[in-house]
Amino acid sequence: MNTPMQFPASAESKNGINVDWSAHASAGASDLACGIPKEFGGPGTGLSPEDLFISALLNCYIATFKVIAQNSKIEFASIAGSGVLTLDKDANGETWFTEALLKLQVTGAANAERTQRLMER
Repeated sequence: MNTPMQFPASAESKNGINVDWSAHASAGASDLACGIPKEFGGPGTGLSPEDLFISALLNCYIATFKVIAQNSKIEFASIAGSGVLTLDKDANGETWFTEALLKLQVTGAANAERTQRLMER
């Protein structure tokens, strides 16, 4: 692996919270329809930054698992997951991400014990 690596992204939007916009993350990838969630007064019709953040965490875990599993010769049929990002206010009324919960399931593991150890890394 050669480092450093760069992963470019771009986005552009017109003024107004009710206006969705388009973001592009990498060569060959489809544009992402983005928008302000209803919880923040937007239309809720595009992917929000919060959606993208929890999706990035989940996909990073899955990608890392797949690479390490292959390098460690750990065989499995599939990995699936879901995630929930919690936004809450602290005692001072400031808004923070307070929890990112990922739930993952690996099916068809040839060696369940090794697969479980890898998932816990």
